[in-house]
Amino acid sequence: MIKGFKSIKQIEDFELKNLNVLIGGNGAGKSNFIDFFRLLRSMMELSLPGLQNTNLQSFIKDGGGIHDFLFNGPKVTKEIECSGL
Repeated sequence: MIKGFKSIKQIEDFELKNLNVLIGGNGAGKSNFIDFFRLLRSMMELSLPGLQNTNLQSFIKDGGGIHDFLFNGPKVTKEIECSGL
């Protein structure tokens, strides 16, 4: 499940395979779905010895700032949730 990330209000019950194709109209959230996994990768790099959090900081800064990562902004979404990955 992904909840509260950018334009993604909530996605449940998705299964990733070796090859995945994302299909949808403009503004449907395809790029944001991929960006979610880029965010996870940046966060995982924090736990590796010897690495600093510059990748995560750069990812958030390049994405427009932390408020741009929350579904409809901080007034609507207080946190991003993820489970089952």
